[in-house]
Amino acid sequence: DINGEATIAGKRSTRVFIAGKPSDYMSSSIADLVSVLPSDAIEKIEVLTSPPAKYSSDGDGIINIVLKKGFKIGLNGNLAATATTRGNYNGSGYLAYRTDRISLSSNYGMRTNINKSSGSSFRETFTGDTTYYLNQFNHNNNQNGGHNFRTRLDWDIDQRNNLQVSGNLNFNRRTGNSHIDNEYADDERAIKSIRKQDNENLNQSSNQVLDLDYTLKMKKNKDEKIVMGINYNANLSDADRNFARTFFTPDGTPTGIEPTLQRNENEVENEGLQISLDYDKPIAESGKSIEAGFRVSLRENDNNQFSEVFDSQLNSYLPNERLINHFIFNENIYAGYASYRTRTKNNWSFRAGGRAELTSMKIHSRNTDYQLSPYINFFPNLSLNKFFKGKYNIGATYNMRISRPRENALNPQVENSDPENISFGNPNLKPSFTHQFDLSFGTYSSNWSVSPRIGFAKTLRIIERIRTLDADGVTRATYENLASSESFTFHLSGNYRPTKKIRTNAGITLSRVFYTSEGNNAFNRDGVSFRSNAGLSFQLPKRTAIEGNLNYTTNSAAQGRNKGSVITQFSARKSVLDNKLNIRISATDPFNQRNNTVFTEGTNFRLQSFSEVATR
Repeated sequence: DINGEATIAGKRSTRVFIAGKPSDYMSSSIADLVSVLPSDAIEKIEVLTSPPAKYSSDGDGIINIVLKKGFKIGLNGNLAATATTRGNYNGSGYLAYRTDRISLSSNYGMRTNINKSSGSSFRETFTGDTTYYLNQFNHNNNQNGGHNFRTRLDWDIDQRNNLQVSGNLNFNRRTGNSHIDNEYADDERAIKSIRKQDNENLNQSSNQVLDLDYTLKMKKNKDEKIVMGINYNANLSDADRNFARTFFTPDGTPTGIEPTLQRNENEVENEGLQISLDYDKPIAESGKSIEAGFRVSLRENDNNQFSEVFDSQLNSYLPNERLINHFIFNENIYAGYASYRTRTKNNWSFRAGGRAELTSMKIHSRNTDYQLSPYINFFPNLSLNKFFKGKYNIGATYNMRISRPRENALNPQVENSDPENISFGNPNLKPSFTHQFDLSFGTYSSNWSVSPRIGFAKTLRIIERIRTLDADGVTRATYENLASSESFTFHLSGNYRPTKKIRTNAGITLSRVFYTSEGNNAFNRDGVSFRSNAGLSFQLPKRTAIEGNLNYTTNSAAQGRNKGSVITQFSARKSVLDNKLNIRISATDPFNQRNNTVFTEGTNFRLQSFSEVATR
């Protein structure tokens, strides 16, 4: 989407995994980690709308990026470089060497991106019979750079034993500046005062990941195996931000109010350890299999914010006690799972599984400790499928998922880079639980396929970001547990190949959401979300191809809705030198810049925000 987040159509919360491991534990920013992962190092991408019990129960769906292992005997690899008219550059290299028993692969990626965006918002504030207005205009300019190095060893010690070791290093640096104009208007929309703000920021981060997996195959049945794994990850980020605020009359004359100078520094450290043990036993020729395993996930988030403001009388910066905070979050999850799968001779398949998790959390915020009791949950997972007449497939699935509040939603430290719209976390949040039901149907022939799916999801104690407006004219955004929500989803995707050289594909997702809150009737809203995509590709003579893709999304929320723009990309590719060299030229959003409109409504205000990102 416009914020660089990946989601599965119709799913509220999507997690991205890399090589079977959750990427959000490996980096403070998923987008930073994925953006420097060379595409040539990717073997395939698995989309799991109903993840098996083996996977973490967090999130409504999982996208798993499977990396190449270097299957070709001998030395092979590639180099790639990309340059854009907006000043963005990417480079990557992938190298693999394989014998009959050992595979060693490494990849490196770097990027330099220039991100420019602008936005505006218009807020109406209702006070009794009077309405006041606030107009905001902002411009942002950021430059991002990053490097990623990953290496992997895959060693078949003998026919029964395999060892895999991989390491990942990632470095990112972001610098930028922004400007915000605030116009304060009375009930007749006449501007009474203006505040201008200039911001500067510097953010540096790094993360390290070490993976170790050992596989033991059984003597009597080589498909029966035990896999033991250890994953250690750590990342560090340091963000420095400077704010300068000045005040003017409507004609641009300084008001005489002393300018405000503020400096913030955030240091964040994340550290995690995951230990896994999996047992997989296919039962030969019966179509049955048994899986079981155990997981331990230990992680800590340490976020230290220091803030100071300039005192003109003392001519020095003084600590801003209201914004200083030290937040420490520990989360330990102990999980065990088991699943059974069977397939009959008449092409029925059935999977039943369950996952039990014990969660223990501790939260410390400066001088306050929040008492959280450990809790145990059981997550069932069922699926039934039938394949018949060689071209039809029907299926039904049920699973229960959990959305645990992340550290950014729990951290109560105040973010006031825009003093008119501050935000903070809520350490009293509880996890939400979702029951998901899906009915799917698929049919295909040699040149077309259609796959409709109907889904129902009921979420209890749903976590939503809620915005309120206080008497001081400042909106405060934080996370709250609403009572529940119910959503009905229809998803339809398909492709058609009229000739061997032409392929088309399209998909739509339509969701109807009903919010129910016992504590606040203002959140008892209904909403419709719509997502669509379409693609067309041509294979031309002389190893040439052209393609185009379009996407559009509009989403509902508890307090309003988000409306995005059409996202388009067109490209042409040609292979030369016996496919050793590929040349590609593409146009992204040639008809418009990517934009997003957000409508938010509270009990005493209405807010319309518009943002535009330079993507053309």
